[in-house]
Amino acid sequence: MPFKMNDQLFIDFIPLETKRDGLSNLVKFHLIKTHSLVKFDLLDDNSISIKWFDEDKIKSLFKDNKIKIKHEIIGMLESFDFDEETFLLTASSEELQKFISKYMSSDDDDKWKTSVSFILKRQDEKP
Repeated sequence: MPFKMNDQLFIDFIPLETKRDGLSNLVKFHLIKTHSLVKFDLLDDNSISIKWFDEDKIKSLFKDNKIKIKHEIIGMLESFDFDEETFLLTASSEELQKFISKYMSSDDDDKWKTSVSFILKRQDEKP
């Protein structure tokens, strides 16, 4: 579902099917279907940039108590290794929208630097 917030395009999506070749049913039972949110930009060359929030940045904000939004920590909790934990945001849609708006208005110049991004370019069909 595409939406716009403060003149910024986002896409909220969730996989409808989890057909994954080579995964046993046991592995599939342990996967969590969650919504993903990406920042969506149309670039000057008509390509599309999509970027996920940087998980390391979000972890750091939680660790430093700079954000307070309802979440769960999943993963290898018994190891107490912060790098092995995953933060799952569980706040309401309204709270998530407030978080995104506040995050977008922050003075952090690197807020959209992420290791998970893609540039999509149209490929002309060949005959």
